Amino acid sequence: MPLAQYLLDREQYYSVGINPIMSSAIILVGCFSFDLGYVAHRRRKTPASDAKIAENNVEAGIAMSEGTRILRAVSIASLIIAAYYVASAGGPASFFSSRQDLGIATAESFSSDGGESTRAVVASLAKVGPLFALLTYVFLWRHKRMRFRIPDGLLMWGLLAVNILVNNPISNPRYWFLAVLLGAFFTAARSKVGQDIAIVAGIIAAIVVFPVSDVTRYANPQDAISYGSIWETIAVKDYDQFTMINNSISFTSDVGFSVGRQLLGVLLFWVPRSIWPDKPLDSGVVLGEWLSMRNTNLSSPLWTEGWMNFGWIGVVVFLLVLGLIGSRLDSTYAAGLRNPLGAQVGTHVGTALLAGYLFIILRGPLLQASARLIVILVFVAILNLAFRNRMMTKFPGSPQ
Repeated sequence: MPLAQYLLDREQYYSVGINPIMSSAIILVGCFSFDLGYVAHRRRKTPASDAKIAENNVEAGIAMSEGTRILRAVSIASLIIAAYYVASAGGPASFFSSRQDLGIATAESFSSDGGESTRAVVASLAKVGPLFALLTYVFLWRHKRMRFRIPDGLLMWGLLAVNILVNNPISNPRYWFLAVLLGAFFTAARSKVGQDIAIVAGIIAAIVVFPVSDVTRYANPQDAISYGSIWETIAVKDYDQFTMINNSISFTSDVGFSVGRQLLGVLLFWVPRSIWPDKPLDSGVVLGEWLSMRNTNLSSPLWTEGWMNFGWIGVVVFLLVLGLIGSRLDSTYAAGLRNPLGAQVGTHVGTALLAGYLFIILRGPLLQASARLIVILVFVAILNLAFRNRMMTKFPGSPQ
């Protein structure tokens, strides 16, 4: 879509310097690097990986009481943090108004020094925690991995209610709600055919539904974009990724590469600006300010992040690493589908959730996406440790 807008001369964002060949080369090099990383990991995969899972499954049968206790503790802690976040936002009503209203309410509650970092951490824990815990329960229930008792049932209903509140499509970005939907689907899925259908449906929805799904972004409906036909919407919508890659080339020609400074800001997103006054801004904001644009809420695709940090080396390394990680997660998820009793619980659920969240990681800016990404990875580690070597055989009377 960005390339179509460029070819039709219908770009919605200002471009400094026209480097279509250079921009296209960066995109192609990044895609090749991703494929190289993905294939490289696949070639390392040996039949022993599945055998290992089977071996673990044979040795299974150990009681999962410890893993269950940890899951319950994670669920309760997530509910408490979510309750604090809801109270800080002024109550449940704030989550059914608009993203703008919710943003104003939470900004006022976390307005002290370091408030932006604190708000990002609390909001991420409040949204990811209940979701990850609920999806974990769904996975365990779906595959008969644990005995459900009354406390688990109550926690599941509580987690569901909180997710409806804090992760609804009204007060959340489209990218996050997409991650929620795909996370739920891929966690419960047991058929590759169903997954393929979902992917095709998702592509169609991305073209037809996604461009008009931000009507609740603003408190005043008049601030929302007026839409005509779907083709007109595609032609005028703010698909700025190609343009921003182009602008990053001009930016680095003028200012130079950050040599890892932007990446350091991503890794240390949780450090308040009161402690680190010159903490890097989102790469999209950096480009927007350099362009002297009023709206600095711009995208910064992963290609741009790599380029602004280290040039060609950054593009290759960023996308190569993503390919390696993606291939590893795909392999682990596929192994879990073949043998749910031997699956790594945290990785399986985390992969399902990251399937949708990858959209915002690719779009960027990375600093904006880092808080929830880190929280997701933390929950993956916790749940993997909780249920490690505690795979259970199916219970009597359950489907074989």
